Formats: sequence, structure tokens, C-alpha cells
Amino acid sequence: MSKIEQRLNTLFQEHRIIIWYDEGGSLKDEFDSINLDIKKLELNNNEFGIKVKILYEDKASKYLIYSANAEPNMEDNWLLDIEQSFHKFSADPISMIVSELDLDITKKAFISEHKAFFNAKSRFDKYKSIITEKDSDEELTNKMIAIILNCDETLEEILFKLIANESLIDELDKYELTKKLLKEISSRFKYKSDKLSITDLTYKLLQNHFYSNVEPSKCELNKEATLFVKHWMDSNRHKELFKTVSLKVQNDLNIQSIISNYELSQVIDCDTYEVCEQLVIAKLRDLIVSSKINEKEFENYFNKREHKFWYEKYENIYKAFNYAIKLYFGINNFKVDISSFEDGINKYSEYWYEIDYNYRKFVYFYNQSSHKEILKSLSILEDAYLNSYLRVLNDKWQNFVKDYSVKIVNHQRSFYKSKVPQIVGKNQKVFVIISDALRYECAKELSKLISYENTESRSFSVKENYMISSLPSYTQLGMASLLPNNEVEIKSTDDTVYVDGKSSKGKDARTKILQSEDINSIAVNDEEFLTLNRESGRELVKSNNIIYIYHNQIDAMGDDAITEEKVFDAVESSFSTITKIIKQIVNLNGTNIFVTADHGFIYTNTPTQDSEFCKLDTTFMETSKVNRRFVIGKNLEENSCTQKFSSDELGISGDNDFYITKSINKIRKQGGGNRFVHGGASLQELVIPLLEIKYQRKNVISEVEATIMPISTITTNNINVSIYQEEPISDKVKPITLVCGFYSEDGVELSDKHKITLNSSDEENRNRENKLRFTFKEISNKYSGKFIKFTMKKVIENSSEQPIYKTYDVKLQLSFFNDFDEF
Repeated sequence: MSKIEQRLNTLFQEHRIIIWYDEGGSLKDEFDSINLDIKKLELNNNEFGIKVKILYEDKASKYLIYSANAEPNMEDNWLLDIEQSFHKFSADPISMIVSELDLDITKKAFISEHKAFFNAKSRFDKYKSIITEKDSDEELTNKMIAIILNCDETLEEILFKLIANESLIDELDKYELTKKLLKEISSRFKYKSDKLSITDLTYKLLQNHFYSNVEPSKCELNKEATLFVKHWMDSNRHKELFKTVSLKVQNDLNIQSIISNYELSQVIDCDTYEVCEQLVIAKLRDLIVSSKINEKEFENYFNKREHKFWYEKYENIYKAFNYAIKLYFGINNFKVDISSFEDGINKYSEYWYEIDYNYRKFVYFYNQSSHKEILKSLSILEDAYLNSYLRVLNDKWQNFVKDYSVKIVNHQRSFYKSKVPQIVGKNQKVFVIISDALRYECAKELSKLISYENTESRSFSVKENYMISSLPSYTQLGMASLLPNNEVEIKSTDDTVYVDGKSSKGKDARTKILQSEDINSIAVNDEEFLTLNRESGRELVKSNNIIYIYHNQIDAMGDDAITEEKVFDAVESSFSTITKIIKQIVNLNGTNIFVTADHGFIYTNTPTQDSEFCKLDTTFMETSKVNRRFVIGKNLEENSCTQKFSSDELGISGDNDFYITKSINKIRKQGGGNRFVHGGASLQELVIPLLEIKYQRKNVISEVEATIMPISTITTNNINVSIYQEEPISDKVKPITLVCGFYSEDGVELSDKHKITLNSSDEENRNRENKLRFTFKEISNKYSGKFIKFTMKKVIENSSEQPIYKTYDVKLQLSFFNDFDEF
């Protein structure tokens, strides 16, 4: 069966009558040889008779009507109605291609222009599978290009492919496609150039996007071009390509010299080039150093940058800035006023701790940044923290350290008796997580992180409180004080702490002390607890009412001179580990959890100055332990740098004396570091956390609700949309991140998109309003006069899925005056 016969056979599956015009009759023999289950007729001035036969006398048979002439003009064509009702066939190569593609014969000129494309069967078959009879010439062209470039058929994807490898344009030249593509590009973006090329276009696209944010009057292309670049930057598939191209254009055009003349207000929305981010950062840093920016102003700037293209690379700098500003204003507003021991503890636990928190977070993100050079000028905050807060606070606090007593309310020694038996008495299990050196302010952050673990099926209720650490505030004594105790003793031979006559050194010894109060008790390390499988874990819980879990990341990191500078990293890691411990407890059906610490700590990122060391020589003293913050011994003499306590004054049995260094002073000692210290009586060491966590299997938390201010009708190509956060973020209400944009009813994207995170804890309603500016694409003109949708999609962490959160119907009524926006 010939190719023509095969094609006719296919066409007769759908058509009863086919008219074949073969100008010149060159294929008459082919007609004569056709052997299909049809009837054949030839045109020879017998049109009327043929019409009668096929339309009236024989309405059932299939007919192939052959003419050795060209198709007549419409006014002379007696079979025009049959052609229009059935099918017209041509057998020249181009017509055959058109026919096989099921395209209208009007596409013959288009196909002829690109006939070389169809020489390969693989291209032909692929093309046939993706085209439709409704496709325009532009759409048909792009589908050819897509097959050649092996990409999607949208102009955007075609451009991404060519921008990545412009040499592919040579492949398009082979099939006469380049000029058509450049024509489409010129029309779409209003792109004009003496030398049209992909490279030239790329440079103009990026410069157009750049100026659209910093100086719109200099834009050479239209808004479609700006939206194309924004879509490029938002694309996960092509993000790396954008980075590469942007950096090349940035260097080739020396953007740094151009952008340096702009003010912060001009570049705050710009993210075309990495130097935009760098300039914003430099200007924000200068404002912070010169104290010309407040917290609210920085928050506004931060919110603008948070979802910009280059933000992720510089995220740690922005976060360091955030805490630097909070630290600066915290210290600047700090006024030390203490009237008693209890007053100092209360004020520290209520608000002074925030300065230590902001300092820790500032240092952490400073150290995490790979661009520390730009942060160096913020080192002034180190001096401010040390000399305007830490020393000032504890110098004043020192006046009340003498009033310390183990009998004071919330003392560490009373923890077991005041908290544990009441729960066990209700036939419930108790889990106590003791994290070595988990400072009070660290636990305040941990509390929030635990609340964020709430889901629809589980809820953690966290009650925050504080306790007073034992003095000296070091590990052995702090750990012993959290056990059931009537007497705590330190003998003169070493620094081992005895509880009711039993050594408390190590988890086995602590298990024995716990079991002396309740035989169904055990002490374990966090590593062994976390490695328990479900069966062994449940057996552990079944056999014990009281489980003490010891965790040591912070103290272990800080006590080593080599690693002490990473102690704040250890704090962050501890949050993850403690959260895992809590989840493990929950998986073992635990519901009553305490998180506390043996002591706090002092840390300054700068090395200790000579002036901070006590002039104290312990060489000839009768000592059993010398620490950077305290000394244990006998017959210790008074010293101006330290405060002396007897064992009785500290509630410790034995005949030792204790030196506790005053304020934040330190004792010189071989080995170990001197930036991370504990053992003294500073508020940072003495005030320790107590988190009481209750677990319930029910939902008590929800995401914050987002709404928009009403929009009735949209009449311009640009519109501001106000997105309102219904309530402040709290432990019961968590943030939400949304991607917003305008779409047609059939899902066509009509505008650019914006990502926004609603995470404000501001109680003031008006401060929770966020304005986003949207620009409509050219395609939106097709939907003018119709209802479209403003759609908010929810961003799910670690997932590419973005389910629809809310939609709002809006009338799009664009005026023709909007066409003048491009001029």
C-alpha cells in the first residue's frame, strides 16, 4: 500500500467523500491503482451528475472523486459545498504533510516554509502528537522549536534553553525558525536592537528588571519583560542559570559603579544583581553602626528583603543585623535598679535576660556568616555588652549576693520535693531532662520551639519558670541538687558531691539516689535514651515512674578551650536534641516532662582582658578545687576580688570555705578556655530554667489567618493588595507563608507573584497589614470584563506542593488607556 493510499485509507475512517485535486494529472496512475473499499469517480464536466449520485442516489457508499485539474475558483466550483462538508485532499509532499498532521490546508504555506523540519520521522511523530488544529502560526512555530531544543513549548522555556546555550540558535536556523522566534520576542517584550540576538536580549532583560526597581524611567522594555525575569528568578528549575547569567551581566556592565550612586530607598526592592543585596546590606550596617535606624524601621526593610533572590546567601547577615539592633536598644535602654536579692532575680527573669538572648543570637549569626568582613564594624556591640550591661548589671547585683540561701523560694535544691512526688502520686510518669549549662534565656527560646511542634493531633503546653542554682554554680553540685536530697555535702578531699551520704558522681550513682526515694527510678544519658527502640523504650517506661535524662552539649563544648567559641552553636544543636528527646518521650506515652539545668554560664566572644582576672594566687592555699569562678578549700583568706562563703552559708555540709569571684571576674587557671565560664554568682549563672511541659493529644494550635482588604474592580495594570494578619503570633498561633497572585478562572497566571510570611507578634492591628504591589501581564487583556481570582497558596516547608489557601473573585475591567503605560 502506497503512502498516498495509506493516507486515504486513514481519511476514509472519518470522511465519506474525499475530493482529490491533482493539477496536471501527474498522479493519475496512483489514483487508478488505489484498491480500497470505496467507489472512485473522475471529474470531467460532470459535476452535477456526480452530486446527484453521491448525495441522492447512493448516500451510503464512500467516494473518492479525482480531478486532474487545479481546484476552481469559489464562484466556479460546483462541488464547493461538498468540499466544505466533507474533505478535500492533495497529494503533493507539502499537502501530504499538512494532511497527515490533520491541519487545515491554509497551513500549507507555513509547513512549506519549514519543510526540512519534517525530514526526520521522530520529529514528525513528536510534532503531530503535540499540535492541534486550533494552533496559531506562533504556537506551531514554538512547538517546532521546543522539539529541536528538547524543552517545553512556552516562550519562557525556549528562552531559558537558549540563554543557557546560545549556540543552539544554529539548530533553529536550519529550519528557518530563528527570525520568527526573534519576531515573537520583539513583539512580546517590545525589544528593539540594531543586532537582535539572545545575548543582547538577555542583557536588556536584566537591565530592564534592574531599572524597574531603582529608576523606572530608564526601562527600555515593557512590563512583560520585567515579569519574565521575575518568573525566571522564582523558578526552582532555572534559579542556578539566573545566578550565572546575572553575575556575568553584573561584571560585564560594571553594575557596582552604577548602583553605588543610589540611596537605600531606591535599591530596597532591587534584587536583579548580587551587588544590589550587598549595597542594601552595607547601607543597613552603616545605619546600625551610626544608630540611625530603629527596630521598626529595620523590620520594614527586613520584610522587603526576606523573600528576595539573593537573601538566602546573606540570610545570616540579616539575622545578625536583626539581633544587633535589638541588642543595641536593649543595652541603650538598660537601667540597673535592684532593691533586693528577689528583686534582681525577678527583673532578670522577666526582661533583662533578653539582652543575653539577643547577644547570643547576634554572635551566633555573626559566626555563621561567610561574610564576616562586612560585620566587623558591629564589634562595638561586644564592648557595649561587656562593659555597659554584663559588668554593670553584675557589679550592682554583687551587693545582694550575700543574701543567697538554699531556703529561698524556687531554689534548685527543692525541685524534686516540690515537683516530682505530686505527679507520681497520681500514678503518672515523670521525665526530667537536665541539660548541662542550659542558660535561662536559652530555655526561653526552647520553649517557643517546643510550642512550634504543636500539630492538629498533638499539643505541648509549656509553663515557663525559673529556679536558683546552687552556689558554686558548677555541674557536680547542680546535678546533685536536682536529686531528692536532705543533705548535700562536699568533703575536703575532693569536689565530689554527696547526697544524703551517697556519691552523686555519674548516672549509676544518681540512679541509686533516685531509687532511695522511689525504687522505680532511673537515670540515663540522652544518647542511650534516643537509641531505644519502641519495645525497649516502653519496657524502660513501664519499669520506672521517674526517669532522669542527662544531656550535655553546651557545657562540653564551652569547657574546652579549642571549642568554647562554638558554644552558641552547641546551644542551637541542643534545641534540636532536646526536642528529639521530648518527641521520644511522647512516643513512649509520656505526658509530664520537665526541662531544667544544673547551672547557667557567662560567655563573651572577645578574649578575656587582663583587667578581668583576679589577682589571686592559690598556690599556697589548702584547696580541693580551683575553678575560673570559684575556689573550694579550707581557711581561705578574704580577698577583694572574691566573696567568701562558709559551707553553712551555702547550705552545704562539710567544713570547706568557698571563694566566689565577684561580678564577672575570673581566676587565672591552666587549661580550658576563659570566655565560657560558670561557677559564680552572676545572674546569668544563677538563674536557671524550669520548663514544665504537658503533652496532650488534641489540637490547641492553628496557623494565623490571612485575609485581604476588599477589592471591587481592577481597572489598571498595577494594583496594591493589602493582606491582613488577623491576630498576633503566639504559642497557640503560628506563622504562615503564602504565595499570592491573580489567575483566570481556567488557571492562567495573569500577574506576577509575591511570597509573604505573616509572622508579626504586634498587638496593634494596623501594624499587621502588609501591602503587595502586583503587575498584570499582557495576556490579562484577554480577560478584561470578566471575573478573575486573587489566589493565596500555602507554602509547605520542605515540599514543592502549594495548596490553595484562599481565593477572592475580582472583576477585571482594564481601560484602553492602560495601553499608554508602555510609552
